[in-house]
Amino acid sequence: PIFRDFNVTEDPQAAAQVVAMGLPMTLIPYEAARGVAVTDSMVDRMDAAGGPRAWVAGRARPWLAYWRDKIGLPGFYPFDLVAAAYVADPSVVRCARVPVTVEDDTWVFGWLGYWALFVTPEAQPVSAYARGSADYCPEISQHLEQWIASRLTQGPGIPPASS
Repeated sequence: PIFRDFNVTEDPQAAAQVVAMGLPMTLIPYEAARGVAVTDSMVDRMDAAGGPRAWVAGRARPWLAYWRDKIGLPGFYPFDLVAAAYVADPSVVRCARVPVTVEDDTWVFGWLGYWALFVTPEAQPVSAYARGSADYCPEISQHLEQWIASRLTQGPGIPPASS
C-alpha cells in the first residue's frame, strides 16, 4: 500500500517549522518497518505472557485483523515500535545524514496541494518551505524482528508504576 506520512499531512506547517529549526532529527521511514511483522503467533505469545503484554495483545488483534483482511498481509508493520527500538538501541537500524525538505508533493497527491517531507539530493529545490538535515534510517538490522519479538513476548519486565 502507498502511505503518506500522516504526521506531516496533518500539520505540514508544523513539519516545516520543525525542519527549519535545525534540531537533531532522525527519520525512520515506512520502508524500514516493512522488515518487521507482528504476526498472530507473536500476539498469541504476548497474550500467553499475561499482564500488560496480554493487554497490548488484545488491542493489537483488531489491527492485525485489519492488515490481514484489508491489506492482505499476515502481519502488520509496527512503524512506531521500530522508532522506539531505535531509541532503546540505535544499532538496530542503519542511518546516514541526509538533507531534507518540506515542499509541495508533486508525486502522487500534488494536485491536492499537499506538502510532504522529502529526503533530497544535495541540490535542494528552490520551492522548499523548509530545509534541514536528518539522520535517515531506511535499513534495519537483520536481528530487529527477533529483538522486538523477545521484548514483546518475554522481557525485560515492565517496571512497576511509581507511587
